[in-house]
Amino acid sequence: NRDQMRSAFGDTDWMPAKGPIQWQLELEDFTVIGLDSHVPGAAHGMLDAQSLAFLRDALTEAAGRPVLIGLHHPAILTGLHVMDQQNLLNHDALSEVIANYDGDLQIICGHVHRATTSLFSNHICQTAPGTSHAVTMDLRPEAANSLTKEPGAFMLHEWRNSGFLSHFIPVGKFDGPHPFY
Repeated sequence: NRDQMRSAFGDTDWMPAKGPIQWQLELEDFTVIGLDSHVPGAAHGMLDAQSLAFLRDALTEAAGRPVLIGLHHPAILTGLHVMDQQNLLNHDALSEVIANYDGDLQIICGHVHRATTSLFSNHICQTAPGTSHAVTMDLRPEAANSLTKEPGAFMLHEWRNSGFLSHFIPVGKFDGPHPFY
């Protein structure tokens, strides 16, 4: 809900006052680009012409720097049939924009509340787990869309000299640390 996002983050310098919620943040080692794939009233995602133009301009400005692109709907197929019908429907348009980027680029997504990794247009594309539940891991084509109350988790992405490194971090209190020696 774009109105709720603007209400919660309206005092930040990255939140646009109107239109799709997309932004660009220059960090010391890489650029983060946030894209709005929300289609009001629909479960699937799309990147409109304004968002694709924003991405094209942001990548031109990044000029080969490492880039982390975040959006809600994955551009990859996860094998979860019902969720794959609700992913980024115009993933081909995203592929065209990023195909010739001359630098490290990684895409991070949500929507399935489950950690998956695949190549998309020769770049790593990951979905992150959810902190509240996961889409049920059922790869049968006829499986119903459902959720499972798995332990919550999130992803932490960092830049290393060799590229992006992504950590899967479960949420909770766990016994340890216990020294190996």
